[in-house]
Amino acid sequence: LVGDSGFVTGIDTSEYLIGIAQRNFPGIKNLAFEMADINSYLSESKYDIVTSARVLQWLSNREDVLMKMKDLLKEGGCLTILDYNHEKVEFDPELPGSMKRLYRAFLQWRQDSGMDNQVADNLEQLFSEIGLKNIDVEDESEIATPANASFIDELGIWQKVAETRGIQLVNDRYISEVERLLAIQEYGDWMVNKAKRMKLYLKSVTGYK
Repeated sequence: LVGDSGFVTGIDTSEYLIGIAQRNFPGIKNLAFEMADINSYLSESKYDIVTSARVLQWLSNREDVLMKMKDLLKEGGCLTILDYNHEKVEFDPELPGSMKRLYRAFLQWRQDSGMDNQVADNLEQLFSEIGLKNIDVEDESEIATPANASFIDELGIWQKVAETRGIQLVNDRYISEVERLLAIQEYGDWMVNKAKRMKLYLKSVTGYK
């Protein structure tokens, strides 16, 4: 897409993930991956496009990060963000009660930590506030059904949340360990024997400097 003269830089705070990227895409002369934090990232170049996917949902300083990303753009450059509204996830049939409790605790933990559970629906306003223009919003929601070969893997995102973030929820006393283990067990049964559909609510928002 960028041709022979263009250049792409990917950054992440995780050395592990940067290592995966470097191994997956070796020997491409105009592609580089760096372990870096967007909050302190410095670049001699300005970019035509700055983008992130499913990142802002984890940040409490969203406005600062968006301003940093805007500063990395050339005049007329494009900022585009893909992210979730976690309060609009849909499950058919309803989740087991134990998983509902864990999910509510997950959302409360996120909110108390300064994260925005509805960031997908707030991005347009945030873009406007930092002075971006010609803002465009697209629905990028992902729907999983048994017709998808990866259906169980797609549903498994919430089992992973229970297995990983769930430990933090227990440590921070949002749920008990008994509740976490029950949610994992009952959600696993729901995935395999009952699940018909899941919709993850995603939006992409694009604006220009």
